[in-house]
Amino acid sequence: MTTQYKERVGVGSYYDDVTWETTLPIYPVYINEDFIGTHSSLWTIMDMGDGTSNKVPNVANGQWDFSITDSTSNEQEIGFFWNDLLEINIDKNPIIEFKLRFTIAPTGLTEVFFGLCNEYVIGPMSTGMPTFHVLYGCDSTGEIRIWTDDGTNVNTAVSIDATSFVDIEVEHIYRIDCTDLTNVLFYIDGQAKATTTIFNISSGSNILVQPYIYLYKPSAIGVATIRLDYIKLWSNR
Repeated sequence: MTTQYKERVGVGSYYDDVTWETTLPIYPVYINEDFIGTHSSLWTIMDMGDGTSNKVPNVANGQWDFSITDSTSNEQEIGFFWNDLLEINIDKNPIIEFKLRFTIAPTGLTEVFFGLCNEYVIGPMSTGMPTFHVLYGCDSTGEIRIWTDDGTNVNTAVSIDATSFVDIEVEHIYRIDCTDLTNVLFYIDGQAKATTTIFNISSGSNILVQPYIYLYKPSAIGVATIRLDYIKLWSNR
């Protein structure tokens, strides 16, 4: 490991050049949820229809599992958000980073997505997305894709590349960089993804958002589990 420094639009951060984890962002607002002990009081667990969330015992640095494991045909959800306490201004150029792994890939109609959004909405990616969102997501195809919507500019299920599929039991670092709202950047393990698409979320102003992790199954048989190591979020004030 060697600590490196980088800047975008004049604001910088330090990172590990082996894992690509951001180690110290030089921003006035910085939240680091590492799940050591438990999660902070910011977070609320959404749970319907026997979805499960559990602190993983006896692992280094704190981790949390979110699962849809009931294979019966009923609607289910499990997730993690700020209970619609919207305190991050998208105009302040937030950056969010997740370190997670899939321990069970989505099957059937089960979907997984994570990133930033405004209000919590129950439902699938096709019809139930929050009105403002900047998200990674995947379904039973196993392909990691990108969704963005600012009310005017919409990108739906944008493919990343031919290699960006779920790796079972392999941790990856996913980062969404909103430093430039006319050109949001998406990274996996430090590598920019979907670079031929312009993700513009600049329509509107002072939109307030929250971190969002969501597993959902509308019906039928399907499962998925993700193991979350950390969420880091930083922005201007």
